[in-house]
Amino acid sequence: MLACINMQAETRTFSLFFRIGMWWRVFYGSLKFSAGVALLMVASSDLPSLFKVISRGELIEDPNDLFIRSLGLLFSHVPLNSVAFIAYYLLVWGAADVFLSVNILRYKLWAYPAAFVFVGFFTLYEIFRVIHTHSLFLVFIIFVDIFILWLIWREYGILKQVKMSIENNES
Repeated sequence: MLACINMQAETRTFSLFFRIGMWWRVFYGSLKFSAGVALLMVASSDLPSLFKVISRGELIEDPNDLFIRSLGLLFSHVPLNSVAFIAYYLLVWGAADVFLSVNILRYKLWAYPAAFVFVGFFTLYEIFRVIHTHSLFLVFIIFVDIFILWLIWREYGILKQVKMSIENNES
């Protein structure tokens, strides 16, 4: 009896983590999508000119500002196709993340394996990027994504069991 109560409490706790994780993915996906839209607008403009307009006040204040001058040099050498790639990457990832997470929150059974594959694919890409960038923030995101992958898989198994139980009771 006590083991059953503990298991129910554990299931409720993991379900709460799962729902928080899915809402996190909706929020984070919305941020990625918004960043993609912003970058797409930048990619369609002249990046060095845009930076000059934004940093004009700083350069008037200190014309020899090494940091601003270095950024200006960097932006003058960023190819627009790289910015466009990042923009489309964020747009696709953000839109798919929101779409799949919302459908998981609506208990759509097809969305669980689709999200698992999708998040898994992007997590592998993030691991590839960490190898090249050594970004600690990206390492943190990878751990969060792996935890959410585990929660998706776990919740999918529970949902399938409930569905099979309902079907068995109906027959």
